[in-house]
Amino acid sequence: MWDFFLCMTFVSILVKPNSINDSIGKTSNGQIWIRVPELAVNGKANLGVQRVLSNYLKIPKSQIALKAGRTGKFKIFEILTEDENKVMIAFASI
Repeated sequence: MWDFFLCMTFVSILVKPNSINDSIGKTSNGQIWIRVPELAVNGKANLGVQRVLSNYLKIPKSQIALKAGRTGKFKIFEILTEDENKVMIAFASI
C-alpha cells in the first residue's frame, strides 16, 4: 500500500519565448510569467517552461504537465507534488 499521495495544482502562466535567458515573475495583476530562450516552434517553448518550473520548484519534470494552451501564450500547467503548500508558497514569493 502507498504511504503518500500527490496533490494536483493547476497554474496559469503567461509564456514569453525567444528571451535572452530564463526568468520568472508576476505582472502587476498577479499573473505569473516565464521567459524562456526557446522559440515557440514545435512545442520547444512549452518544454522550456516545464524545465524552468522544474528547476524553480525543485521537482522532476515528469510531475509537470501542460494541460491547456499548447499553441497560445497563456498556458495551464498541472503540477503534482506531495505538498501543495510548497507550490503555493513558491509562487507567492515571486
